[in-house]
Amino acid sequence: MSDSITRLSLAAAEEIAVLHTRWSEALAKRDTVFFGRALLDNFLITGSRATLDKRQFMAAVAADSGGVPPSRFEQTTVRLYGQVAVVTGLIRYDLPGESEPALTRYSEVWVKDGSKWRAAHLHYNPVPPPGRENR
Repeated sequence: MSDSITRLSLAAAEEIAVLHTRWSEALAKRDTVFFGRALLDNFLITGSRATLDKRQFMAAVAADSGGVPPSRFEQTTVRLYGQVAVVTGLIRYDLPGESEPALTRYSEVWVKDGSKWRAAHLHYNPVPPPGRENR
């Protein structure tokens, strides 16, 4: 890998890491303005029975009264394909009163739109606690 590709990949990883932090903060504050800027118009989120588009996701964020537990992104990998970044990793949620954290495996597609990275597609998959894995 050339030095310029490495620098671009590192820069993309750093920018997306900042967006992950801002994403978590925006969820906690129900900040739909952030999501209006951070999501492409044809954004989709999958991982449960429902698939949500940008409008539906933002409405769900605005309506959420339960709040979002603090989370940490772990094992994050960013693979850069020109103006597209594929991000994978694990999200750890520390839930009050629970001895084990809740874990979610994720895959994200980010697109460089002008000078900014914007989310095109996110998929989240809960990781069952030890002893309850699907076989």
